[in-house]
Amino acid sequence: MFIAQGAAESEQLEAAVEALGQVANTYRGALEALATRAEIQQEGLNRPFDAEATWLRMLEINPLADLPRQRLIFFYAMTLQRQKLIAQIEAAIRLGCEPPEAYVYLIMKDSLSFSDGVPLTTRWRMTYPDSEVLAGAQAVYVAKQTEQEKVAAFASQTTSPDADAIVDKCLEKYPGNLEALMVKLDRAIFEGDPQRVLGLMQTAPKEAEEDCRFWRAKGWLLATNGRPEEAARSLRRAIELNPFDWQARWIFADVLRRLGKNEDADRVAQLAMQGKLLQRKILARPSARDIDEELLAEMHSYMRETSPPWILAAFESRLQ
Repeated sequence: MFIAQGAAESEQLEAAVEALGQVANTYRGALEALATRAEIQQEGLNRPFDAEATWLRMLEINPLADLPRQRLIFFYAMTLQRQKLIAQIEAAIRLGCEPPEAYVYLIMKDSLSFSDGVPLTTRWRMTYPDSEVLAGAQAVYVAKQTEQEKVAAFASQTTSPDADAIVDKCLEKYPGNLEALMVKLDRAIFEGDPQRVLGLMQTAPKEAEEDCRFWRAKGWLLATNGRPEEAARSLRRAIELNPFDWQARWIFADVLRRLGKNEDADRVAQLAMQGKLLQRKILARPSARDIDEELLAEMHSYMRETSPPWILAAFESRLQ
C-alpha cells in the first residue's frame, strides 16, 4: 500500500496499479485498495476492461459490495453489453444490493442512450482500437445523434441521416456485430422497407435468437407480409425476452386487431403507450439516477403490468 501511494503521488500509475493488484484478498483493506486500482485503470490509464476485471475481483471478495456492482452495471450499460448488464442487475437484486438506477436500465435495456456515449466510447477506443464491443457501441451512439449532437428522441426517427454509413464501417470490420445491425434494422423498419429488413435479418448472428429486438423485427416483417398468426408468435417471444419493450407490444396490438381480437388489442396498445411515455420521460432526465418520486410512481405502475413478479417485489421493497 505504501508503494502504491508513493507511485500514485509521483504519477507512476502503472506501478501503482501493479502494487495494488498484489494486495491479498484477505487483507482487511482489500476492497478499498482494489477500488482505487480500478479508478486508476479506468480514469488514469483509460483501460476500462482492466477496471472491469478488478471490479469482478472485488465481488469475489464480497458479493454484497455496492461500488463494484454500480460500476459494472454502468459500464455494461454504456458499452451496450446487454446480457452482462442484465446478469449483473439480476444478481444484485437477488442479493439485495442493487443500485437505484438498476431498474431504469432494466426498463430501458433495449433502447439505452447516453448523452456522453460518443466521447466515452471514443476515448476508450484509443486504448482498445480493435474492441468489437466498443466499436459497436460507438457506432450506435454516433448514429443516434442529431445534427445538434443530442440523442434523438425515441418514437421518432432514432438515427441520423448518415447512420448507415457510420454503421456500415463497423459492420465491414465486424460483420456479426448485433448492435450495429440493430441500428440498420430499426432504420429499415422506420422507412417501411420489408425487403431490406429481411436481408438484414438473414445476416444476424446466432446471439440474435435471444434478443427481443430481433423477434420484434421478425414480428413486424411477418405482419407486413400478411402473416399475422406467425407475427403474433414472434412478438410474444419478443415480449417474453423483454417484458418492458413497449415497441413489441405496439406492433402486437396491431397484429391482434388483424386477428379480430380487438379487446386484447386495446389493452396491449394502452400498455404500449404507457411504456412509450415512460421511456420518453426517462430519456429526458439528466441521468439514470436522477429519478423523482413522480417518475418512480410511473415506473411502479408500468412494472406492475409488465415485470416478472420477483423483480417487481424487489422494486416495491426498495420503494418502501
